[in-house]
Amino acid sequence: MIKSINVKNCENKNCNGIYKLINHNFYKKNDEYHLYKHKGIWRLGNKGIVCYKILKECVNSEWNLKELDIKKKKINTIHHFLSKYKNKKIIYIPNPGNAGDSLIAFGTLQVFNKLNLKYQIGNINKKYNNKILFYAGGGNLVGLYKNCKKFITNNIVNNKIVLLPHTIKSEDSLIKSLNNNIIIFCREKVSYKYVHHLIKNKKNVILEKDMAFHIKGIQKYKKIKGNGVCNCFRTDSEKTLIKIPKNNIDLSNKLNKKENTTNINTIKQVSLSIFNYLSKYETINTNRLHMAIAGSLLDKKVYFYSNSYYKNKAVYDYSIKNIYNKTIFIK
Repeated sequence: MIKSINVKNCENKNCNGIYKLINHNFYKKNDEYHLYKHKGIWRLGNKGIVCYKILKECVNSEWNLKELDIKKKKINTIHHFLSKYKNKKIIYIPNPGNAGDSLIAFGTLQVFNKLNLKYQIGNINKKYNNKILFYAGGGNLVGLYKNCKKFITNNIVNNKIVLLPHTIKSEDSLIKSLNNNIIIFCREKVSYKYVHHLIKNKKNVILEKDMAFHIKGIQKYKKIKGNGVCNCFRTDSEKTLIKIPKNNIDLSNKLNKKENTTNINTIKQVSLSIFNYLSKYETINTNRLHMAIAGSLLDKKVYFYSNSYYKNKAVYDYSIKNIYNKTIFIK
């Protein structure tokens, strides 16, 4: 157990009881929270802060905490990773898809712009040479679709490829063939373990939440209380045997538009139309991952159901559970 912890009140008076944890480096078994140094301050949690409740649980629970070698332990986050490309020209390859993919692109480009990255939007069907290629996050490498796999295969030689947070399965041969010029971000632990087991260089696979979670600037939609229930269950190849309500609207298809992941203005337009639509409701029932993410970001009551494979549950466990408390996963 922890012998001593130094805590001081946060200087930010608007932090609602947030405290800074200093002079120690601890790690919670099965991860959820880790402690790392940022701007000279030791911070606990995946958002770099520690609330009193979390701190109290750390001290009084039976979590298996151990002190780590501070110099050797490095925390990989998407911001830290991308900041290394500030002075380099990168090409962002959009992932074709529905309105949910617009949310991924919207969050990604917000992060790019925040970091002042020099990027251009590329073409998924083009073959590049000697370029830095960032392929958009998503779920396109799961044995159901060919876009991402084809792009990687066509550009695997003489390029550096970064696959932004993805769900990945059923691609053993491809993963085993990848060399050091390809880095993969997985958006949940199931995919991370799968890729980590198969890839040659274990350091080239990194765990990071879906890029849609990085979306900012939706406060005006979040302020809307909303009424009633929105049913938006999927009706495509990832649908399940769940009974579809008569008033169901598959928003990811309904609100989709041409160039929804390739045109900056359309990406924003489609993304904000999702937040605008969902803001009018109090409760959201869905098995669409990004409708659940959007509802969570809006602080709605979300009942989140499984899709045809593990994706929804895995993302919920890694990025939603215990963070967005109004979102409940229904098995």
